[in-house]
Amino acid sequence: YNPSTTNFAVATALVDVDVVGEYAFVANGTSNRLQVIDISNTLYPRLLSQIVLPQTPTSLKIVGKYAYVGTGNGEISIVDISDPGKPKLAGREATVVNSTGKIFVYGDYMYVVDANTPAFHVFSIEDRTNPTFVSTVSGSANVGTAPTRVVVQDRYLYLLNEGTPGQSTHVFIYDITNKSAPRKIKQIVLGTYAAVATGLSIQGGYLYAVGGDDKLHVLDISSATNTYEVYRQSWSGQ
Repeated sequence: YNPSTTNFAVATALVDVDVVGEYAFVANGTSNRLQVIDISNTLYPRLLSQIVLPQTPTSLKIVGKYAYVGTGNGEISIVDISDPGKPKLAGREATVVNSTGKIFVYGDYMYVVDANTPAFHVFSIEDRTNPTFVSTVSGSANVGTAPTRVVVQDRYLYLLNEGTPGQSTHVFIYDITNKSAPRKIKQIVLGTYAAVATGLSIQGGYLYAVGGDDKLHVLDISSATNTYEVYRQSWSGQ
């Protein structure tokens, strides 16, 4: 198999991307834009539309007909993408976090990582254009020194802390049954910081984490309270 390659200049500082159907949504950190790419023909993607954002984007998540764009100054811009060819600003949450990191949405709630505080924040998005602040969990004992990503499945939240040089990288597990008061139920040490933690994903009963120790970790989360590691792979020398 010899895959073809298409070079397609969109952003000089692509900070995040999300794909829904025949469209790729790109957060451009240089020109402060949300760009919509038509990928119906995957060999020949084309820039369909774009919108200038109020602040520099740092993260992006598409939910239904809205794009939630986190910014470096802690704001969340909400863009109506019901017509991908004509995105428009639909709302803007006032600054309530230090610096908006990765965003994850599950049901009617949005979870936002804030590496600078450090913390994670919970918002209700029952009204999709008007997020309502619900709660914050902060402090290195609760989220580590450099939280980077968060995912949610059922009533559990999994937070990846990449750590800092000389410190450990972790996965923190929270019971979020009560969104106003998330409760930490487990903390798992993955290793010692070696590089930027770049990934966290759930598939079935397993959590996949690329930790700050420069390794891929696979954790069995079939029972969140008894989560344990089943596999790890080092990338050193690869």
